[in-house]
Amino acid sequence: MSGQAKNKMRPIALRLIVMGLFGVVALSPPARAGLFDDDVARQHIVDQAKRLDGLGARLDAQATRLDAQKIQLEARLDSLLTQVNTASERIEKIEVALKNQPILELLNQIELLKKEMQNLRGQIELVNNAVEGNVKRQKDMYLDLDARIKRWESTHSVSNPAPTAPPTPSAPPVPSAPTPAPTPVVNMTSPAPVAPPLPTPAPMPVSAVTPAPSAPSSAVSPSTPATVATKVSEENRAYQEAQTIRRAGNFHASIEAFQAFLVQHPRSGLSASVHFWIGECYFRLKEYKKAIANQQKLLVEFPATEKAPEALMIIANSQIELGSLSSARKTLESLMTRYPNTESADKAKRRLASLH
Repeated sequence: MSGQAKNKMRPIALRLIVMGLFGVVALSPPARAGLFDDDVARQHIVDQAKRLDGLGARLDAQATRLDAQKIQLEARLDSLLTQVNTASERIEKIEVALKNQPILELLNQIELLKKEMQNLRGQIELVNNAVEGNVKRQKDMYLDLDARIKRWESTHSVSNPAPTAPPTPSAPPVPSAPTPAPTPVVNMTSPAPVAPPLPTPAPMPVSAVTPAPSAPSSAVSPSTPATVATKVSEENRAYQEAQTIRRAGNFHASIEAFQAFLVQHPRSGLSASVHFWIGECYFRLKEYKKAIANQQKLLVEFPATEKAPEALMIIANSQIELGSLSSARKTLESLMTRYPNTESADKAKRRLASLH
């Protein structure tokens, strides 16, 4: 190559070198920045990887917990299914039992039996009252009849002092009178007067006294049964009216009816039952002190009544309602001791257990 060409190429080469240097200088900061950016990116990637690993571990733990919960839920579901199956079997058995013997009919029959038992108890009380009244009246009639017979015997013994009077038909004691002289004349004229008129008065008192016992017996017998029947019917009617009011739930009016019964029939055989029902009505009205007082009066006046166990039970329940638990325990224990083989004793035992 010629010198001129070389001279022309030198400026161009210099320019290219300078431009290259400027390019290197211009390109060097971005390159450094790129290298720096790669390190940061790698660090970010490492950090993200760590976070992803942590998230994976947490997800695994949650999956483990979910699996455990799933197992528990499946177990509970199995138990619930078992219970459902058991309940369905029981329902089927109940349906079969209902088809064979309806419970509603049984309940209705039980209610009817309870009502019949109450009616029978009322009738039994009436019958017992009638029997006791009849026994008492028979005793009174017997005593009255015995007294009448004794009075008749004493009257007969006074009016006819000697049954030895009948032997007087013999004539010898009569002629011994102080007038023996006229007797032959009398015998001559009419032998009829020989029959002594004196013995005849002896049978007269006998004939006059003998109808006496029949008269009182005929006078007493027709009047007494009518009076007795009337009295018994009045007692039963008044007692049943009071019981009807009580069963209707009108306890105030029932108490008044029972108290009127006691005033009208103080010696009735139903007096013990009337005292008991008065106390029971007071208990229903939550007047516990009056209930206790009436039942205690019943136990004092009628200690042998069959209502005594129930009366003690009402006293104990009233004491419990009043908060006197110690007195209630004593009453329940007394009931169990005095009347062990009664339904009230069983109730007292359960009630006493509930107080402890």
